[in-house]
Amino acid sequence: MYTTVVQFVLDILFAQSGDGKLVRDMQEDTLAQLINVRTLPFSDPPVVALLPFRARSVKALIHEAKYHNNRRALLLLGSVLREYVAELTTEESFGEVVAIPIPLAPKRYRERGYNQVEEILRYGIDEAEITLKENCLIRSRETASQTTLSKKERLRNMRDAFLVTKALDPRKTYLLCDDVCTTGATLRAGIEALKKAGAQHILPIAIAYS
Repeated sequence: MYTTVVQFVLDILFAQSGDGKLVRDMQEDTLAQLINVRTLPFSDPPVVALLPFRARSVKALIHEAKYHNNRRALLLLGSVLREYVAELTTEESFGEVVAIPIPLAPKRYRERGYNQVEEILRYGIDEAEITLKENCLIRSRETASQTTLSKKERLRNMRDAFLVTKALDPRKTYLLCDDVCTTGATLRAGIEALKKAGAQHILPIAIAYS
């Protein structure tokens, strides 16, 4: 009762957003019920996507993670990734696995001060024997926001948008992660950059798909 009253007062004082309240009250087991793994044939290899972006709770999580650095949202999304990666690495032999987040454009990173995909990965691989490489993949140029572009425009916008900072080990498996996949243009550009740098085993994962 006391906790409920305190939270009610805090909600009034700080006017938490609808998305923020939804994330605050969400539980891992509730989110786990939404997991619906899809294989999206946008690239070679195809993208594996875990959650439907159309679900209200998933949209709230992505929005809070992306624009508000909401630690609970990052933790919950990371828990979904952790469950999938744990099952995958148990069933199949990938050798040494390296996790690489899709990088933000430099301007957006300066504005936000963090990369939500990198933060999700930190939570998602914290119990696995996976190495996180934050600055392995970088943006070679500024790109327009993908949200208002058509599929054709997205592909053109992301063409040759990434560079890898050093040669990659062909014996390792590279887990390339993004938060949302719509047309696959961003992940496809990332995959191509990894291949050019020597990667032969790539596992592209999107936390959510729309």
